[in-house]
Amino acid sequence: MKSVTAKEMYNIDRKAMEDYHLSGVLLMENAGRAITEKVLKHLSKYSKVVVLVGAGNNGGDGFVIARTLANLGFQVNLIQIASDQQIKGDAAEHKAIYLKFGYQMTQINQTDIYQDIIQSADVIIDAMLGIGFQGELKEPYRSIVKLINSLNKTVIAVDLPSGVPAETVDGPTLAVQADITYCIEAPKPSAFIERYANFYGEWETVEIGLPKSLLEACKRDVWTLDKVKQTLPKRDKHSHKGSHGRGLVIGGHKEMPGAVRLTATSALRSGVGLLTVGSTSDVLPIVSSAVTEATYMDLTDPKLDFESRIQPFDAIAIGMGMGRSDLSRQWLDAVIESDKPIIIDADGLYFLKSHLAKLAERKA
Repeated sequence: MKSVTAKEMYNIDRKAMEDYHLSGVLLMENAGRAITEKVLKHLSKYSKVVVLVGAGNNGGDGFVIARTLANLGFQVNLIQIASDQQIKGDAAEHKAIYLKFGYQMTQINQTDIYQDIIQSADVIIDAMLGIGFQGELKEPYRSIVKLINSLNKTVIAVDLPSGVPAETVDGPTLAVQADITYCIEAPKPSAFIERYANFYGEWETVEIGLPKSLLEACKRDVWTLDKVKQTLPKRDKHSHKGSHGRGLVIGGHKEMPGAVRLTATSALRSGVGLLTVGSTSDVLPIVSSAVTEATYMDLTDPKLDFESRIQPFDAIAIGMGMGRSDLSRQWLDAVIESDKPIIIDADGLYFLKSHLAKLAERKA
């Protein structure tokens, strides 16, 4: 699965139309129908549905969704947020089709009516703003979003919740709080950014017939469970712990023993065959009582030859709860000077500024 920016999605749409002769009207029809198929599982025979449409492709998708649901016999109200002049191109085509079917719509200027319709709905479908949105919401969108978020309704967003940008922007965010978002072909980067991700609720992707080659050309991969499984090596049934690598975890401080304990447990669960935990003498008893499978290295032992002791390991993780003492810095210096693949985290990052040139030379 890929994640695409707004610019990439616009380019994909353009190439699909120019190079593959897929019309925008067809792609919009496909998008609306694909999302409708997903929406159906959230509806009962008696559900009242309101579809909120804006300008642009999201609004066009909304006209298709409303028409398809109404044609299936559901009670649907469509509210057009954008003005008639703002509904252009492919979206205007689908608005015309919607009206030709004989279905009604409510204009946003009918203030009292549209508020009553939204409040009486069981399911709200947000097709107001899409990937072109940036900045802060303006009226009437601002008031509508606040109204939606104040209600205890099932809220479904088309592609991304209105008010959420495709990537990220400065400033506060007011956006539709969706229960589920159906992303068209690929999630946008904001689905993975902490300040926006919660607005999506749960999310799924829907396919609308875009050429896969155009999507695969995008460079951002979403790290899914299937991809994780593909990276896990297959183990021979006669293998043993010595067959699956030696790992060293360095960290822990008398005031922060838990971090290195959690890291050690995670390393073993990930499949490390032989694990050693390096820490201070007062931390080792705490960790060893919980992680009995590992072996231990007392990094405060004055007789320890640290540089030679790290040589047998295949990979090293360092920094978790390690503290920022001079001794911690010495451990990190030695690890970076080694040729081992390393993961540096937490307090280890504090010392990195003096090692940037060396890190640029490392292979792992």
